[in-house]
Amino acid sequence: MNENAGISFFVVARFWHRACCRSQGRGTPDMRTLSWNGVFPILVLIALLDSVTGQAMGRKPPETAEPDFALGEISLAGTGCPDGLGAVEVSRDHRDVRIRFEQMGVEAGGTSGKALDRKNCSATIQVGTVPEGFRVVISEVTLEGAYELQAGATGRVAHETFLAGTEGDKLQQDLGSEGESAGRIQLQSAATASTGCGEGGILRTHTSIFVRGDRVQAGVGSNARISELALKLKLVSCR
Repeated sequence: MNENAGISFFVVARFWHRACCRSQGRGTPDMRTLSWNGVFPILVLIALLDSVTGQAMGRKPPETAEPDFALGEISLAGTGCPDGLGAVEVSRDHRDVRIRFEQMGVEAGGTSGKALDRKNCSATIQVGTVPEGFRVVISEVTLEGAYELQAGATGRVAHETFLAGTEGDKLQQDLGSEGESAGRIQLQSAATASTGCGEGGILRTHTSIFVRGDRVQAGVGSNARISELALKLKLVSCR
């Protein structure tokens, strides 16, 4: 019983007790004399009081649940995620997708024996059922990582999210400067790709990274790593 119904029940109970006891001349009502004709008006009065007190106390009607959509298989492929290597996490409502990379790191120069190193990873996200009148939108993309470059070394991180068969927004971050440098890799974008209205489809992401260093430079080389890709999805009305 909710708070308002409890108040209503208390008021009606007091009213019934007084009326019953007054009519019988006793302090305690005789339940054996209570018939359906006596109970029914009481139940009606409880319902009416509950409705009135609910409105007076600002009770809100239940909110309409947001329509659902379903994601299918999510697969990874590329030199930075060989054989699909990587941890994919999907929230219960399918509105958050997180990919944790295990081998999206590159190193060049120093003792690495390489003047250039590059990696890439593509994710394929299958979108299944989409409610009529809505489309699924990747509303936010966040790419995170870190880099440490020696003097003269350079690098770049690039990312694209798109619906299969189309082109999407391209993001990139240049790494390096004239001297030694270190810092965070952080790319972020909003409203990057969407399905058709009331249709499923295949959403894709492509992430790449490279570092260029001095092959003959002694000591520690330059390195960079992408650690995580986070996607936020939502339903948007086609109107």
